Amino acid sequence: MSDNNQSGPHSDISRAKDLSRRVFKVVLYAIMAFIGLVAIAGVLGAEYAAGMVLAAPIGLAALFFRHKLNAFYKTAAVVAMVLVVGLGVSTQNQTEKAYSLGFISSDEMEEAAEAGFSDKASYEKHLANIAATEKAKADAAAAAAANRARAKAAAEAEKERREAEDEKRQLAAMLNDAKALNEKYDFIAGSRCGSGADDFLRSIAAHDFAWDDDAKGLFGRKFPDYLVRVDEPGVLTMVSDYAKLQNGFGAFTRIKLFCRYDTQAEKVLGYTFSQ
Repeated sequence: MSDNNQSGPHSDISRAKDLSRRVFKVVLYAIMAFIGLVAIAGVLGAEYAAGMVLAAPIGLAALFFRHKLNAFYKTAAVVAMVLVVGLGVSTQNQTEKAYSLGFISSDEMEEAAEAGFSDKASYEKHLANIAATEKAKADAAAAAAANRARAKAAAEAEKERREAEDEKRQLAAMLNDAKALNEKYDFIAGSRCGSGADDFLRSIAAHDFAWDDDAKGLFGRKFPDYLVRVDEPGVLTMVSDYAKLQNGFGAFTRIKLFCRYDTQAEKVLGYTFSQ
């Protein structure tokens, strides 16, 4: 009697616990099913990220109750399969939708959506406007660069013209300035005049001619001076007092020798002398 009385309460408690577990499983499976359906709907609606977020609690719950609810693993696996399949279906749907709207790919459709356009024509017009704007900017920049280049070239040409005019004025002034000519052409004029002076003296000497020692040797100069008067622009007249002509009695008479040198043509124009 006592055994029946003791087993009765224990049996009731055991049945109550079993009922509680069953109710808990039913409620938990219902919640899992609801979340799974919402997740699948999210995937099929092209909201794959949202679907994954909603499906995550299923995996967490399965991990938490892994010792008590082995069925969770099966449920989670089914949901995962549905998500993967849903992703493929969603991708295909997106591609077909993109083609139907005139886009070449779903990526282009997404780019258009990010820009605020839902159809190909509007998006192409938007891209054309952007391209036109960029081209206008590039053309304006190129035109500005060309203008700067022309302005720079004009400024350089003007500078060169002014420099040429200045050089021309300076040259004109120098060609009429014996001192300036001598400072620039003294050595070359003296050398070239000296190299042809002997021939000239031979042509005018009745007997013989001679040079002073200052005009001889490696460092001697036959034409050390110049006339300060310019009788022709650019022509420098070199002067020498070192030449002598022999007379009929054997004596030498000093003469003044002149050599006209054209500094621009770089040649000796001729010699003259005076006694």
